[in-house]
Amino acid sequence: MIANNAETHILQRAFRNIMNALARPGRLGEVEVLRVGAEEENPLPAHFEVVVKTLVDQAVTFAVSGTREQEATQWVVLNTHSHPAELEQADFIMIPDVAHSFACRDAVLKAFEGTLIAPEKGATIVINCGSLAGNTIPGSSASSAAEGFVPQGDKVYRVVVSGPGIKDTHTFYVDRNDWIEARRDRADEYPCGVDFVLVDVEGHVVGIPRTTKFCRLKGGCSMGYVAVRGGGLAIEESLKLLEYERVAHGDTSTVEEIEITFPGLIEQVMGEASLYAPRLAALALKQAQGSPEEAVFLLRAFRSTLERPYVSRVIDTEKMQVERRISAAFKDVPGGQLLGVTRDYSHRLINFDLEAETPEDQARIREEFLANLEDACGSASEEALASLGSLPKVMDYLRSEGLSEVYEDDDTEPVDVTMEPLTFPAPRSARLQTLARGMTQGVTTLGYAAIRGFGPSHPTVGELRAGTLEILIDNPLSEGHNEDDSYYIGSIPVTEVESVFSVDSTKNGKAHLSFEVGYGLVMGHLETKAIAMSVLDFCLNQGDKQYPTQDEEFVLYHVDGVEATGFVSHLKLPHYVTFQSKLSSVRSTVEDDSAADEHASCSAVEEEKE
Repeated sequence: MIANNAETHILQRAFRNIMNALARPGRLGEVEVLRVGAEEENPLPAHFEVVVKTLVDQAVTFAVSGTREQEATQWVVLNTHSHPAELEQADFIMIPDVAHSFACRDAVLKAFEGTLIAPEKGATIVINCGSLAGNTIPGSSASSAAEGFVPQGDKVYRVVVSGPGIKDTHTFYVDRNDWIEARRDRADEYPCGVDFVLVDVEGHVVGIPRTTKFCRLKGGCSMGYVAVRGGGLAIEESLKLLEYERVAHGDTSTVEEIEITFPGLIEQVMGEASLYAPRLAALALKQAQGSPEEAVFLLRAFRSTLERPYVSRVIDTEKMQVERRISAAFKDVPGGQLLGVTRDYSHRLINFDLEAETPEDQARIREEFLANLEDACGSASEEALASLGSLPKVMDYLRSEGLSEVYEDDDTEPVDVTMEPLTFPAPRSARLQTLARGMTQGVTTLGYAAIRGFGPSHPTVGELRAGTLEILIDNPLSEGHNEDDSYYIGSIPVTEVESVFSVDSTKNGKAHLSFEVGYGLVMGHLETKAIAMSVLDFCLNQGDKQYPTQDEEFVLYHVDGVEATGFVSHLKLPHYVTFQSKLSSVRSTVEDDSAADEHASCSAVEEEKE
């Protein structure tokens, strides 16, 4: 994934500023432009374009309301690969016309408010304004323009906002109020509602999330109120404390040190984030203070800001430069067993000598190993060394004997789960991608569950190979697929596993045993995850929902670490309304039970008296 660096940095800064604006409602942020001057074919204003490119991507839907609606829709599809939808279903609604009041009001009233179960699915409405200004007021007149404020019309609206992220109240100025009136006419019940992002021709942005309370003030009229006090300062101080805790115990490891010292962790983060970028993974780990799930979240968020100008050629794992290759099914395999780097044969006891290890000790280990390696390579034939790049597949041996079914190559365009949401039944391409980028511990746990009996699947590892694969892209200027006209952009470490399962089947009306294969391919040298992935691949191909590990919705939704972490973490957020409802229900039940017990006791006493 390669993007124009200048544009990428502009969009990343815009994303941070927009998120800050939403976290601090009513306070001005800024976005830069991607282009200078007018573009006749671009129906969106320059700063509005930046906000749209920042927020909208392949995974969401959008709608445009106003003039030049068709042209704007086509432009957004072409530049963001998002999917158009009706106003009522769209994730994002764009209103690029400054003066189109009816379109704005109609869009706000129709926008989806989310549900009580999934309030986060409520729409975000991006509105183009003529001018926005902060609360710096030259003079005493409330109707006068704030500093730097040039209204597009003859009216200036002073807006006072309150709520989460705001200490007491905050004021800003805007030259349109149609969105305010339309928002007031909605009857959203918290936590449902819609979010607003306002942007003007100078690049100022203001965020108004659904939790914000506001009133419009004109000509000095004051109608503001505070629905929720406090919270903002506490949040700011909490973030300061978090940053302090990161450095409280002295100098921290550099990004380079993290990248060198923890290669396994780096590969895990990259694999779950679907982005090969070792240095960025190390940076994310440093920022996350070593938390893999937080680092994956950060890296996925960064990935979502990158463009995708090219698609690589389909990799051929038979061309892997093999570093490790074993088979648990056969003792002798063509090309031999290559133990490579593994902890499988170590004692797995803490080595306390590492506590006192010096740079000189590390240098000595390197020198001794490289000397031995040079001697070994000198005695090996060139043919033997070259064979490491073309070792035959162990499973081809079973297929050649007719013991395992041979399948034709499937050239169907694979589903990209980073661009399209999962739908069920999911195609195998989507299942494999989701498992490959799934949380390592989650995939391993479910694979283990399947082996233990929650899906009768006990495999034999036919072949496990780890090494590097070349990534090639076609020449963008040449037509057709030319093997000699391609660009090498790098190599990535991968682990591939083909597991063998014996199954009962019927052929020509007769029952017999045969072998089926489960497949696993992950980024990095994560062998346990690759084996577990191959187990789950076989399970999902069976599709018997009496076993949880064969229920694709159960498996695929629950192995995504970012989804799981986010959903569990949201339990820490305020649930005051829902809990009060539950509390009232419990109190009512207790009171009813107490009344019933009292009534029963009184009845018993009366019976005794009689």
